[in-house]
Amino acid sequence: MRSIWNVIRFMAGEDGTKKWMALFVLLFLFQFTGWISREDGLWLPETLKAVNWTLITVCATFFIPRIHHLVRELLQIVLVLVVHAIVLQYRFVPMSQMDGPMEWFQANVSQLFPYLWFGLAAWWVFLMAMWASRSKLWISFIVILAILFFGVRDSFSTLQLWPQVAAVIFSGLCMLVVRHLSQLKNKAPESWKRLSDNPGPLIVPVVLIIALTLTLGALVPAVDPVLTDPYTAWRQYNGEAVTFLPSSDDSGRTMVQDPNDPLLKSSGYSRNDAQLGGQFQYDYTPVFTVDTTSRTYYRGETRALYTGSGWEASPADRRARQTSVDSSGKLPADSGIDMTKLKTEEVKQTVKMRSNEVYPVLFGAYPMSKVDIQEEGPDGTRSDPAQLGSLRWSARQAELRFNAKSNYPKQYELVSNIPLLDLSGLKKVDMSRLNRSEWNDYLQLPDRLPERVTELAKEVTKEAPSAYEKVHELELYLSSKYPYTNTPDVSKGKSKDFVDRFLFEIQEGYCDYYSSAMVVMTRSLGIPARWVKGYASGSSDNSRPAGIGNLRGGMSDPDAEGTYTVRNSDAHSWVEVYFEGYGWLPFEPTAGFSLPQSYAPETSAATEMPTPAPAETKTAQAKSGAAPWVRYVLYTLSGLVLLTAAAVTAIRLSSGKKLLPLLGRDPKAANYAQGVIQEVNRLLRYGRRKGYERFEHETFREAASRWMTQSYWLAGELSPVLAMFEKAKYSRSSVTEQDLEAVQGHVKRLREQMK
Repeated sequence: MRSIWNVIRFMAGEDGTKKWMALFVLLFLFQFTGWISREDGLWLPETLKAVNWTLITVCATFFIPRIHHLVRELLQIVLVLVVHAIVLQYRFVPMSQMDGPMEWFQANVSQLFPYLWFGLAAWWVFLMAMWASRSKLWISFIVILAILFFGVRDSFSTLQLWPQVAAVIFSGLCMLVVRHLSQLKNKAPESWKRLSDNPGPLIVPVVLIIALTLTLGALVPAVDPVLTDPYTAWRQYNGEAVTFLPSSDDSGRTMVQDPNDPLLKSSGYSRNDAQLGGQFQYDYTPVFTVDTTSRTYYRGETRALYTGSGWEASPADRRARQTSVDSSGKLPADSGIDMTKLKTEEVKQTVKMRSNEVYPVLFGAYPMSKVDIQEEGPDGTRSDPAQLGSLRWSARQAELRFNAKSNYPKQYELVSNIPLLDLSGLKKVDMSRLNRSEWNDYLQLPDRLPERVTELAKEVTKEAPSAYEKVHELELYLSSKYPYTNTPDVSKGKSKDFVDRFLFEIQEGYCDYYSSAMVVMTRSLGIPARWVKGYASGSSDNSRPAGIGNLRGGMSDPDAEGTYTVRNSDAHSWVEVYFEGYGWLPFEPTAGFSLPQSYAPETSAATEMPTPAPAETKTAQAKSGAAPWVRYVLYTLSGLVLLTAAAVTAIRLSSGKKLLPLLGRDPKAANYAQGVIQEVNRLLRYGRRKGYERFEHETFREAASRWMTQSYWLAGELSPVLAMFEKAKYSRSSVTEQDLEAVQGHVKRLREQMK
């Protein structure tokens, strides 16, 4: 026991209170990050990792001995930046690659946003918790608040948060014990010395009480709750049956939901699209990463048959010819599609799967022209032509299908020739000459499609002179008219047709609503269209950042090359429309999404397009640099931080005679004797706040005598201060620098004993 106690004393050192408090504050805050990690989609994994390591490094700085608090705080800020640079795989951008200092600064700083804000907030919370730990009252207050929070969240969710409550109580009690022992050491040093020399009478009863409590808690039989928790009571009040089962990892409870629960679904690549609609929850699980030469969408499958409820493969699609992929990996284009006027740009992509699921297709930029499946060998990555035999290429649908039930490729390379839009040429396409009998599958509409859907499509496009401009008007109308949400109010929908419900009743939704509506409206105008599903671009750590335009990805050029992480939350659907001479071209009607598009060299997208969609406007802003409001916010915040730091430094270091007295500070002493008197004046002001007051009729000697009678443990430090004060104020003897330093040491210890 004594050896353990000696280790504790050695670890504590001269500033042991702060070290122990930092450890228990870290344990306390870890309960909140642990809760956040179990909340679906609340934080991204990168954010959680950065915040956890921020808390650990900030805690570690309190174990550095004899360091000024300003130096420690500066070191903590530097460590926060280092942590985020490591977690986010920061890549330094040299000045030679930028046009100027401001662009260089943006290119380097933007890579850490918005994650850095979470890290700085965690740093601030840690410092506030350390400040609160100086008082038993504040410790009790924050612990009670944390218990209430976890208790309420546990009651109104399927999470099981009682382990967090237990850890919060444990850390809070430990902080109270540390604070009590610290005060005992300051106020009664002799008692503390006796206790440190012989800790057994204190430690043994505490250990026995804890052991007895845990033993009884483990042996006591479980008792069913008398009251129903609020979450279950609320659902039962609404007539919903709720059954809970223990989770597989004992981390929480699994709620057995009603199959009709609208939030039962979660985001991800769908296997069945026959019944669209409803609501879903975001799932941020990574699916794959892509190292690409340009940002793209990752196309999966297409659907042509609209049933009024959802999408299915048409009979022609089911009969479509599929060819085996040979050892060259080349994927021929559909010979039945006229693309003689289309210009393309080559994009290379390396896809690395991070999910063990087996998908029906391989994902990549549209249209694919070559595939190479790879495996990792002892000498690095190499091609594996044998696995190409599990692939089938459907040129009609431009789908690279995987026909096996297992061994889905973990890594593969794709070459795609993405379309370059020739806007002036597209506006001249005459779709009236199209042989409609050949395109029946892509013009199909249900017999019971409400007429008002067709009427709305004609109304929206009545001013557009060409087929391409009509399609663009539909894209713009849908993305600007209907708000995006993953939880649309489906109770508003009465129509039997999915698109009709969206356009005229629900009037809000997510990608499936927008894309289905655009395909149906486009077909109603006699223009071939098909529904496409896959993944949106994902988030990126851009290899060549140049601004702060895209906050999530930390890059200004949204179409830049780089490595993109694609998650289940990026599952998406969009539209492809056929134009004679150009083939199938993608369109993005979903509000808030930006489809990567490239333009032919002789065409300017800014001058040709009449009115860009909101998502396109954001893209244009990002390409030209950081969005103005983002830059202004960052500049303002940076300026405020610098001004605050400068002001605090000036106040702390200033020796002015006007400002400091207003703040309760004394001007700089003219000599050592004056310095002693100032130290005593500061002690008197501090003592008055702690209940050690000097009355108007008392001298300092009379007040000191009364204090030492009231609190005998002050005598050892107060007597030499009194003697030196009288020498400095009344004697002609000189006061040396050593005398002033001795008084300052005595006053510091007195302030600690007065707490």
